[in-house]
Amino acid sequence: DRLYVYSTSAWSGVTSFDGGGGSNDRLRFFQSSATFDLTSVSLSNVERLYSFTSNSTLVVDDTSLADFTTIRSNPGNRLLTNDTSLDLTGKSVQNFTVESGNATGTTFTVNSKATAFQIRGGAGSDTVDATG
Repeated sequence: DRLYVYSTSAWSGVTSFDGGGGSNDRLRFFQSSATFDLTSVSLSNVERLYSFTSNSTLVVDDTSLADFTTIRSNPGNRLLTNDTSLDLTGKSVQNFTVESGNATGTTFTVNSKATAFQIRGGAGSDTVDATG
């Protein structure tokens, strides 16, 4: 299954997306200079997350990213978490800048050097845990 999102107004009406069986289900964003909050949507059985935009932000947490294994973007976009931790273990992150909006900091858990190098953190005291 595939869900193409062309605007923030279209995304605001989405409450859930279940990719069902298979391993090639995709969620794709196409609006530049926008913020999409994935934490407010129930996502399940979706393996691939794409942002074909520029200067856009996807707000994420562990729950919203749970089933994704591939997370790709055009350069200039960011994944933003406001949580104290974000587990990126088993996820291939490409071209997204991974940032923290948490004032006290975020612990980012990774098991891939390539994904670790996508992490920029934020104003708090952030940690990259590469033992995941």
